[in-house]
Amino acid sequence: MSQTQARRPEQTISEKIDGQKVTALIYSGDRNWEAVIVVKRGDEKWTLGIDDDATAHVEETTEEIADLAGEIDVPGWIEDVLLGMGIERVEA
Repeated sequence: MSQTQARRPEQTISEKIDGQKVTALIYSGDRNWEAVIVVKRGDEKWTLGIDDDATAHVEETTEEIADLAGEIDVPGWIEDVLLGMGIERVEA
C-alpha cells in the first residue's frame, strides 16, 4: 500500500460532510485493486481497495477495529463519499 500512497493521486475530491472537510484521494493501477481510495477527515483515515464489482474493501484505518477480517461498521461519512462515486458496498 505504501507504493500507492507514494504516488500522486489521479484525482482528489474534497467536500464538507456534517460540517467537516472530507478528502478522498483516488489511485488507479494498483496491482491488487481496480482502484484504491484513501478517505481522510481530520485525524481519521480509511484506505479502501475497490474491486472490479465496484465493492470497497477496507485495507486499513486509523480507527480502533479489533479485526479487519470481520464485519466492520463504516462511518456514515465514508458511505456518503463512496455513494457519491457509485460504490454501494463495503466489505472487510
